[in-house]
Amino acid sequence: RLALRVLGARLRRDRDGLRVLLICIVLLGTACSLYFLAELVMAAFFPVLHLAGCPAVACAAAAAFLPQ
Repeated sequence: RLALRVLGARLRRDRDGLRVLLICIVLLGTACSLYFLAELVMAAFFPVLHLAGCPAVACAAAAAFLPQ
């Protein structure tokens, strides 16, 4: 009986270890995907807005002051 309990405890411990490993892999994958999404937004979206926003504001301001 004691040997079966020891074997059962080891199997539960191994199963819990695998569960923790699986959770860590899922969390790491989620963090990596969010990091790459943030990097894409910062590298592509904000420079485009910065470069396109200044001339658009300047053109709108110039059009507002020019006579029709």
